[in-house]
Amino acid sequence: MVKWKSPFEKFEEEYTAVMEPARCKRGFKITYVYYGPWFLWNLPENRLKREKKRILALALAAMALTLTAGWIPTALNSLALVAYPAIVGLFAGAMEVLGAAQFCLARYQTTQSTFRQADRRIRTYSLLHALLSAAAMGGCVWYLVTAGYFPSVNEGLLALCWGLCACLSGQVYRQYKKIPFTTAKNHTLKHVQRVCES
Repeated sequence: MVKWKSPFEKFEEEYTAVMEPARCKRGFKITYVYYGPWFLWNLPENRLKREKKRILALALAAMALTLTAGWIPTALNSLALVAYPAIVGLFAGAMEVLGAAQFCLARYQTTQSTFRQADRRIRTYSLLHALLSAAAMGGCVWYLVTAGYFPSVNEGLLALCWGLCACLSGQVYRQYKKIPFTTAKNHTLKHVQRVCES
């Protein structure tokens, strides 16, 4: 059975308290330093910045389409096969944007927890958002075909929004999945120890 770890236990796995000389040279101060391995998205820094901006823009565009679809005045938005995927998709889209923002703001060499959070959120929620958007589009098509709805501009626009949203979130997933990552040793603790000893 996997033991659930508190936020403080997770923090202690990556950070440790060290003593450093105080600036006034009288005594010392205690600081926390990251001593876990560094995680890097393994692309040249300039190219990685471009990929980060592209992924964030795609995630924001997908979220904008999700919100737009919800505002389109049509009865299809209140029917189960469209409404349920749309509601869950709204949450997935928000988490996808959060993961993309974390990825965009992360340093080139980042901590394990930052990397894992961004990685998990982008991979999981972009795929989930794409699937739910595709399901909502499928629901639109199903009702239009089987329930005798005559497709007006709003119904067509709704199905188009969900289809584009599925494509954009799917592209977020594909773009991010192509980026390799690597780890590097962290020498910070040795450096801090040398500072403390001197």
